[in-house]
Amino acid sequence: MRPGRIIAIVLGSIAAVIGLALVIGGIAGTVAYGVARDDDGYFRTDEIHLTSATSAITSDSLDLGGTPGDAGWLTERGDFATVSLDLQPAGAGPELFAGIGPTADVTSYLASVAHDQVTDYDDSNATVTYERQDGSAIPAPPGDQTFWVAQVATAQPGALTWDVRGGDWTVVVMNADGSPGIDATARVGIKIDWLLPVAIVLLVVGAVMLVGGTLVAVFVGRRRGQQPPLAPADASTLPPPPGPDVPPPPATFVPPPPATLAPPPPPAPLPPPAPEADTST
Repeated sequence: MRPGRIIAIVLGSIAAVIGLALVIGGIAGTVAYGVARDDDGYFRTDEIHLTSATSAITSDSLDLGGTPGDAGWLTERGDFATVSLDLQPAGAGPELFAGIGPTADVTSYLASVAHDQVTDYDDSNATVTYERQDGSAIPAPPGDQTFWVAQVATAQPGALTWDVRGGDWTVVVMNADGSPGIDATARVGIKIDWLLPVAIVLLVVGAVMLVGGTLVAVFVGRRRGQQPPLAPADASTLPPPPGPDVPPPPATFVPPPPATLAPPPPPAPLPPPAPEADTST
């Protein structure tokens, strides 16, 4: 098999494998968009029970690519995603507050305040793992702070929504008066409007690559090789080519054979003699 055909088969196979992966991703995205969203278009977690004896519960830092206002065009325009935090007091406690702010400002605000930072969440059993940050100060009411980019304060079920922007962000859940002792349930949701168009593009591109790569690999692999060129004749059987400026040999005159005369035909036979007449009478 020629090297060019081997390369074509390898490239076709690679394209087919990549196309299959894109098709699977496109199908998964399309199905998720159709069946996994709620009526508001959000993908949501199950209820998460948040509880802490401290004054605040914070998320791990959400690094979305730089300081606020310094990210790419997608996150700047809010077209990347919309985040929702549904919050509900677990009992008859004080009013709850939830906010999203720049990590540097949140860190400064809670620098001397005891709080729990979420480090892990196991969605199989809805278990939250915290890391305690020690402190002894009582924070000022979070609603008085001006660095929040999104916030909600409610004694009833409420929701915080935020169009994702570039930056380094932290989510905070507190009592609205800053007092310690938090008991709430929350659900986190995300809306990705571009998921369906991207899934469709993956399906189309993947299908083209899958079909094209398969056709190349199959047809090139099954194609019969071209007939090998005919072997040159033995040089000893070929007359030598005339040399340059050599006149051809003179023609030799061969006389025709002498003509052969046909023998003369035999003479015709003589007729029989007539009978003699009777003269005795």
